[in-house]
Amino acid sequence: MKVISYQEGLAAWVLPLSVIAPDTGAPLFSIINDLGEFFQFQTPGINPQNFPAFQGGTWSLGGTAIAINQLEITDQMVTAICTKTEYADAFLQAVLARLQERHGFKKVGDFKRNYRSMIVSEMPFDVSEALERWQGLANFASEMLRDRSGATIAIEPGGMKFLPAVRSGGDAFFQFLLERRIGPGAGPNRIFSAAPLTTEEHLKFLERYEETFSS
Repeated sequence: MKVISYQEGLAAWVLPLSVIAPDTGAPLFSIINDLGEFFQFQTPGINPQNFPAFQGGTWSLGGTAIAINQLEITDQMVTAICTKTEYADAFLQAVLARLQERHGFKKVGDFKRNYRSMIVSEMPFDVSEALERWQGLANFASEMLRDRSGATIAIEPGGMKFLPAVRSGGDAFFQFLLERRIGPGAGPNRIFSAAPLTTEEHLKFLERYEETFSS
């Protein structure tokens, strides 16, 4: 397996404002101005729910400039999006430290962390062949389109999705997605994958995918 690009690394820390904000309350506009300037966000502001939201920031991690795609603080969690989840985790640690130092936020112990990572990679096999058992159904779909519209459209399996066995309102966040990448420069072995995992865990998942369909 070869990684082509790290598309997204999201870390969502479940830290309710009622727990971490100072007893005097969270100074909304002071936080927006301070974090916006300190992390060089291009668009600091508030989201539709009137919570701090930022886009297009920059932060230095060990001397390396890290792009911060998004930071959002809501009443239930603090979320950051970078290219890798380890960057997002380290950045959120810096954000909390800034909030504690400058705005009187409280330190907390253990808390829940959710992740989502997206990667484009290449496998040493044709991804369509890994889905060949679905080809009969794809052919049937093509025939149905032809009968209805008169157009001949070749349909082929493009990916697979894994969902939680016990369905709930949070299914969309916890799904695994594997899709064949289509477009200029994308060969039959290139895939896009999304998973509710850290970037490191996601790479292990892709390695297992490779082992499963290479044998």
